Amino acid sequence: TVGGVQINTSGRNKAWPVAYESAWKSPLLGQGPGSVTVVLVKQFGRAFSHPHNDYLRIFHDYGFVGLILWLFGYIGLLTKTWTNWQWADRNDMENAYLHLTAFLTLVAVAIIMISDNIIVYLFAMNPLGIIVGSSLGSVSRRKKVIKCAHTLALLSDDSESITERANRFM
Repeated sequence: TVGGVQINTSGRNKAWPVAYESAWKSPLLGQGPGSVTVVLVKQFGRAFSHPHNDYLRIFHDYGFVGLILWLFGYIGLLTKTWTNWQWADRNDMENAYLHLTAFLTLVAVAIIMISDNIIVYLFAMNPLGIIVGSSLGSVSRRKKVIKCAHTLALLSDDSESITERANRFM
């Protein structure tokens, strides 16, 4: 109860301490993939097999090493999609939405991971991979095409915009 309002924690208030305490048995390298599920099923039965906190899951299963590596990778994706969006917002407005979508989706997943187990949901992670992969893959080609179109625009007095010229190459 918070401020007189009943909040449904769906067992998180019981599962998190169990998973956290178990994680400290091997904090450096963790206890192996899926080990948090084993601990929770032993404690609560088959009805509660997820910790409902993916950061806790990664820490339990892969330890500090795994969590830190995962965080570096995730922050790298956030940074790259942000810089892709910033570049596209200045140079490739037509495709800026893709990079912004990738960035915001990564932010949303990072927030959801606090109280849910989204990383085990293929229906959520597959689209995330497609969106982020599209952002990462498209920007390098678009940069080359726009640079080429810009060079061609400098060589001609044509009134066609750089973006229009770049789109002809696509």
